[in-house]
Amino acid sequence: MRSSELVQGELEGEIDGLAERYELSAASADALQALVELVDWEEANFVPKSSQGRGRRKRRDTASKTRVASNLLSESLAGLELEPVRTARQVADIGSGAGFPGLVLAAALPQAQMTLIEKVPEKCDFLRRASSELGLEHVQVVQGTVQKWSEGLGACDVVTSRKVGRPERMLEWSAPLLAEKGWVALWPGSTDFEEEAPKSGAGLRVAQVLQLQSEDRRGRHVVKHLYLYQKVGES
Repeated sequence: MRSSELVQGELEGEIDGLAERYELSAASADALQALVELVDWEEANFVPKSSQGRGRRKRRDTASKTRVASNLLSESLAGLELEPVRTARQVADIGSGAGFPGLVLAAALPQAQMTLIEKVPEKCDFLRRASSELGLEHVQVVQGTVQKWSEGLGACDVVTSRKVGRPERMLEWSAPLLAEKGWVALWPGSTDFEEEAPKSGAGLRVAQVLQLQSEDRRGRHVVKHLYLYQKVGES
């Protein structure tokens, strides 16, 4: 059995529980189950490599991989606790990588047009394949930097990202994409932000902070924070 299938089997009940908690449809729950199988939990960036790149040494046991996958899913879905994210119609995710939180939110929010912005071709290929296999027809993948995505200027209800860069820089990159009453949601990575995210910047200010309770790869309890910023002025 493939590593990803083992992880999916371990998480099947948890995903069903998350779907019930956030009142997701059966189709959304199925998409999340399938996403866990598509991701390569052996890889540092979770993106499957081509056959030429295989044969590497295994780095994580099943328990560790399961904890990582559980954290990524639960932390991504925690964005649904933020009303602007839950009701958004146009969302852009910067530096989407393997799809956390972008693909997860796309699975949970079929009513939202989701744009995944990623500059690495290999990751873009995975995002396109995953979107297709998961039946997420409302997802588009933009290859390149966010600064060059001119079509998104002033068009987004919400911009998301998972620790692509320092919070100040992410606010600067996100602000031009926002509609008049737009929001930015910044997720932490495997660790919390190195220092407290700014209270304001780039015409945005903190509106809400969520605590994210999780476990690290060794099973130790950790607390991280998800920041929601509201547009209050011109960037």
